[in-house]
Amino acid sequence: MPTQSHHSEIAIIGGGVIGLLCAWRLAQAGHAVTLFERGEPGQESSRAALGVLNPSTSGQTPFPYIHLSQASLALFPALVDELKDEVGIEVGLRDEGVLLVALDDDEAATLAEEMAYHDAAGIPVAHVSATELRQLEPAVSPAARGAMHFTSALRVDNIRLCHALALAAHKVGVQIVTGALVNSVQVSGGKVTGVQVGGRNHGAEKVIVAAGSWSGTIAGIDAPVRPIKGQGLLLKPSFAVAHVLESFAGYVTPGRDGHLLIGATVEDIGYDQRVTAAGMQKLLSDAMRLAPDLYNATLVRTWAGLRPCSVDGLPILGPVAGKNGLLMATAHFRNGILLAPITAQLVVDWVQGRTPALDVKPFAPDRF
Repeated sequence: MPTQSHHSEIAIIGGGVIGLLCAWRLAQAGHAVTLFERGEPGQESSRAALGVLNPSTSGQTPFPYIHLSQASLALFPALVDELKDEVGIEVGLRDEGVLLVALDDDEAATLAEEMAYHDAAGIPVAHVSATELRQLEPAVSPAARGAMHFTSALRVDNIRLCHALALAAHKVGVQIVTGALVNSVQVSGGKVTGVQVGGRNHGAEKVIVAAGSWSGTIAGIDAPVRPIKGQGLLLKPSFAVAHVLESFAGYVTPGRDGHLLIGATVEDIGYDQRVTAAGMQKLLSDAMRLAPDLYNATLVRTWAGLRPCSVDGLPILGPVAGKNGLLMATAHFRNGILLAPITAQLVVDWVQGRTPALDVKPFAPDRF
């Protein structure tokens, strides 16, 4: 029989970028918050990400999702400044944008279609000719036909961001409990009463599920979330890259001290976090097609992470019907870092009884 532990107004399950930013914003708003993390904060998909903040689209992307992404991107500069003021950490925000490169005639045709999609969605893009591309990025393959420049896209050091958020949350009184596996959400009479952690209950009036790929494994949570594995690697080349370079197969992203982050695979194979030879082969092959001189780069580090993906690929955000006090903030798939600021803003709105200004119906938990 579980024993009663402590009590707090709000319990957050998950200490990635989403959970940390939600906890910080809620505590700033005067709420008592306890955050439970199964490992250490920011060590799962938030750490494995490349830190690219680009609200890109396709012909099938719902406009509410595009608007959500754009609204979140607009919040990043102020967030970065606030973190610098609060905890003294610079999280490496850069604004050179992203160059989506076409490497053959077929990709050039697809690029023209992508330009039309993004123009229609109101996402700022500019065409870059092959000559202009080589002036901007000499390391790009001579075979490149041109590129689309996402001029509003940003990038951030996601590892530093998570570290800064953990410090900021602690500073305003958030209780961060590490090594804490939440087994279930407790509900009585249609209302949340807390969470069970190990053999102990922790009382709470509100529970926010931000557990990423593990959100659906918690008893009492009906969340169709599955893990999508992504492998990445770090290279140290002999040349510099200024922009995030994207091909139709992956990313080459400038990191610290001249390093390049290469990613990422998309593998629907369950909770498998192994780095594999096949994954590394694909990443290196795609990256060297984009920038052939990477053939001589030094391989520094490899990793793998699990992105949380819902059945329809959209985030699961908002109150859960029939379980008063339960909120979902999960399934951000490939855009967890990008969508963190707007997710935290929405969560504060819901907790405080305000109706969000954005159209969030497509992300409601009861849509499935």
